[in-house]
Formats: sequence, structure tokens, C-alpha cells
Amino acid sequence: MAQAPALYACVYQPSAGSAAHVLTEVAEAFSPRYERHGEQLITIDLRGLDRLLGSPRMIGEELRRAAADRGLRAHIAIARTRTAAMILAVSSPGLRVIENGQEMAALAPIPIGILEKLDHEEGTQKPQKSKKALQLREFCVPSS
Repeated sequence: MAQAPALYACVYQPSAGSAAHVLTEVAEAFSPRYERHGEQLITIDLRGLDRLLGSPRMIGEELRRAAADRGLRAHIAIARTRTAAMILAVSSPGLRVIENGQEMAALAPIPIGILEKLDHEEGTQKPQKSKKALQLREFCVPSS
């Protein structure tokens, strides 16, 4: 039996407050496979949910509805990689569903500085450029 392709959702609640437990409730309503990244960000492994809920867009709409029912105005992104979902959720409001193979096109216009925000959300504030940002910058920017 073939394993279902990877599919991740990220739910980001930009306003500070007591959102952590509510984000966890939302995640648990969809999958036992989730990971919290600080107080305002959670990722959910959605593999196999398409059989129950339908397309990634339908899953995203259900996540959005579940968050709204709990009083959250969350940013939600769904992508084939956890990192793409996290970056897209933190960088843009509403629901973003990225089709398979379109991750690079979706991420390209986002400033690299968003990685600093991800480090902040995970509680690893650093006085200098984050290791993630430096590694990505080295990979993306051609050497002179």
C-alpha cells in the first residue's frame, strides 16, 4: 500500500493572547499529528484526510471554520512541505492552498526576513540574523 503524499497545514494566530490552547484544540480536531511552534503557530500533518474531507482546499475551509468557531481570525496555509506552509501562514492572512509543485512560485515574492519572524514565533529570538535566514540566503543569493 502506497503512503499518502505529504500535506501540511499551518495555522497562525497573529494576535497575542491565549491562543495556544485554542490552536491545539483546532489541530486535535483534525489530526493527532501536530506540532506547536510557540504560542501562535501550529502545524498539522494532514496525510490521509483527503479521503475524509476532500481536497486540500476543502480541508483548509474546514480548518478556517473550526478556528473561527473558536474565536480565532487565523492565517491558514496548506502545502506539501511543513516549511512552505509555515512561511505562507505567517506572511499572509486568510487561507492559502498551494498546489503540488507550486511551492517555489508561492514563496518567491515573500521577503526572506519572514524567517526571522518564524524564529521569533518559535521563541528563539536572536540578536543577529537567524541561522535559517543565513542558510536560505546563501542558497538563494548567487555568490559574487
